[in-house]
Amino acid sequence: MLLKLQELSKELQAKFLVRQGGAIGADFHARVLARTHREFLNLERTFKPNYGKYGRGAPLVRNIEMLETNPIPQLAIAFYDHMKTSGTQHTVKEAQKRNIKTYEYIYTK
Repeated sequence: MLLKLQELSKELQAKFLVRQGGAIGADFHARVLARTHREFLNLERTFKPNYGKYGRGAPLVRNIEMLETNPIPQLAIAFYDHMKTSGTQHTVKEAQKRNIKTYEYIYTK
């Protein structure tokens, strides 16, 4: 994960704001990397699903909030922990609907 983020940062000459859902796996690793590699990553926010307000649909609402909260992302980088998950796939699909460039990677720890 770190090498891919470093490569993209260098290729795009960009510093990334990290938005993630607070889960274990890829979200956890993104948080750790954002705290330890501030030269190209900033931990902006953890978006947790609001089950009290949205019930079972809370994770899907949260995914859209990550894409619609200012500053609006110019790109979305999705890391899957060993396999593609429906929540991350939903975020990628919603990003593409909004013409946000997407990068997808499967990583191993």
